[in-house]
Amino acid sequence: MYAPSPHQCMVIIDGQTYAYQTVPGADVSISGVFRNQYDFLIGKGGSGGYIQPGVSNTVDGYLIYEVPTPVVNEKTYVVCNLDQKTQAVWRLG
Repeated sequence: MYAPSPHQCMVIIDGQTYAYQTVPGADVSISGVFRNQYDFLIGKGGSGGYIQPGVSNTVDGYLIYEVPTPVVNEKTYVVCNLDQKTQAVWRLG
């Protein structure tokens, strides 16, 4: 199974689209939670990566977006175009 490229995901706030942006290092701490950036886990530069299907096989990490403040959660969505026919959408609020 291929994990999507981070460039397949975007944040949409009140109709405005924000693209994924990488930061210089693999390790990131946000609100005291330390993780790797997602693209460093699956292949630097945003290429998708292969993961073996199974309960314990996952890929997690931060996707980083620069957005204006304040963010209204009810108007904020994360959209991932997984392939030509499949799109995942999460509303933050």
